[in-house]
Amino acid sequence: MTTREDLITVGRQLAKDKLVSGTSGNLSFRDSGRGIIWVTPTAMSLSDLVPSDIVGIDLDTGRVADGERKPSSETPLHLSIYRQFASVGAVVHTHSPYATAFAIANVEIPAVHYAILDLGDRVPVAPYATYGSEQLADHAIKALQVSQGILLQNHGVVAVGETLDSAVRRVQAIEQLAQWGLWAKVLGHMGVLSEDQLAQVREQMKTYKQP
Repeated sequence: MTTREDLITVGRQLAKDKLVSGTSGNLSFRDSGRGIIWVTPTAMSLSDLVPSDIVGIDLDTGRVADGERKPSSETPLHLSIYRQFASVGAVVHTHSPYATAFAIANVEIPAVHYAILDLGDRVPVAPYATYGSEQLADHAIKALQVSQGILLQNHGVVAVGETLDSAVRRVQAIEQLAQWGLWAKVLGHMGVLSEDQLAQVREQMKTYKQP
């Protein structure tokens, strides 16, 4: 079971890995038993948080149900995702450097490596909208229909998962894919796997497990 302590651990790791900096980025997970989401607070560094800083938000009303801090300014985005996708158990939002460069350029990340299959066959860009707005949430929801991780134009990255671990794994993958893609472009060519090549990998991965 995911706990507030898990958010603290993940936040510190994301900061250590430079996927977030300063007070950027936010995390949350669904607490189905209480009908709330636990989300990181606004204007605080993820590397400095303690469990009591995490805020519980009622999933139905959007009101603070537990905690003393002001919740992340991106709470409307998190709430919209949970309400739209019943399978989502965690949401991670970062401003990681390589992926955010793609977001600023308004360029989706294509299938430069088969690692993208944990997300989909591409990482699309949701159109720009002011942070914390319902319009941003609407754009993100549409983009998440085709991928488990997306770019927010001129903003950053959002990834979802059934668990916090899977959502974190996906933001890490997006940053790695962006880094590979950008350096490949610098070297002269950003090769992209075809649909047939991706289909072959999907089939092979069905048996990719320990005996």
